[in-house]
Amino acid sequence: LDKVYGWNIGLVNWAIKDGHKRAVAFEGTADWQDLDDKEKYDLPRKLNRGYVDSRARIGTQVHSIAMYLGQGDELDYTGRLPYTIDGNVDEIAGEYEKTPSEVIFRVDGIKDFWRDKNVEILGCEVAMHSPTYPFSGTADLICRVDGEVWLIDYKTGSSISKENKIQQNCYALLAEQFVEIDRIGILHLKEWKTKTYSLIEVERNEDIVSALITAFEYENKNTMPKEK
Repeated sequence: LDKVYGWNIGLVNWAIKDGHKRAVAFEGTADWQDLDDKEKYDLPRKLNRGYVDSRARIGTQVHSIAMYLGQGDELDYTGRLPYTIDGNVDEIAGEYEKTPSEVIFRVDGIKDFWRDKNVEILGCEVAMHSPTYPFSGTADLICRVDGEVWLIDYKTGSSISKENKIQQNCYALLAEQFVEIDRIGILHLKEWKTKTYSLIEVERNEDIVSALITAFEYENKNTMPKEK
């Protein structure tokens, strides 16, 4: 999607302002005095990147815990779990740490959705690929609700973008290699909401996926790997 749409200008502007704000707060500290001119110049971007990475880790923790629970595994996610550096639950490679409260809140939201809608889980974190399309992806949840098969993506950010909706349309085509998808949606998990989740149905539109592929191939002439 980035290869066609480029970076979201609103997100770029936010990153600039956020990095500047964090750098200003950092000025005058002992650590600031130890930086050379280049490090001071790079500081806003570095501080923003650190914040973005920390938020991405929250999302990864939510997805990882939901995968285990969706598979029927026993997991006490309200206590300490072995997390890798990027936030995946891994008993072998992870180090034990307390699960952040906002992760617990969002996982509770997913479980509320499963219970409220009497969800029958068909697959969690399903890796999907097809030689027909120039994209791959991972389905957070494929489930049956009231007799219909849904493809659902979990989102922990503050808002839902047009790219998120287009992504779900792309994923639906991949998923339909092995199951007929009746409806697609996004489960929005916002920690400060009174309700723990919001299910947003996404309109199916295969034409926009075709247009996306056409634009991608026009902008990127050499997309095939050099080696087998």
